[in-house]
Amino acid sequence: MMGDIYIDKTISLWGGQNGELFIETENNGVICWNVQTLLDDLPSIIKIAMEEKKIDDKDKLESLKNIIKEL
Repeated sequence: MMGDIYIDKTISLWGGQNGELFIETENNGVICWNVQTLLDDLPSIIKIAMEEKKIDDKDKLESLKNIIKEL
């Protein structure tokens, strides 16, 4: 079983000329993604990403409010 892959930063993206998308990560890892699978998954990926972004923004705002209260 493969472990989790965490991508903090993307270094490079390129096509493989065979229906593949390659993503190089900052830890020198490379992920190969079948583009049809990626396109099929993209609506769900975008929905989940937007939900996570809202949660992150809310957490940052709460943190900022707490800092202001302490001043």
